[in-house]
Amino acid sequence: MVAAFLLAARSQDAGRSVAVTIDDLPVTAVSVSSNWDTVTHRLLAALRQHDVPAIGFVNERKLYVDGAVDSGRVAL
Repeated sequence: MVAAFLLAARSQDAGRSVAVTIDDLPVTAVSVSSNWDTVTHRLLAALRQHDVPAIGFVNERKLYVDGAVDSGRVAL
């Protein structure tokens, strides 16, 4: 699904542009919490592969583990 969206975002139709935003980073789904590194690296690789400029918005609450900032999550 991400690849199809990225291909659509690269469309060169005259006068059209697409803004790509990714919200709730570092990872949006709780179910993949053990694979945050993998998810982040695959997402960035897909954006680079398709030359899609994007901006991500971090959900600060997701940077904490047991009430303390997790430097690994910040690095992502």
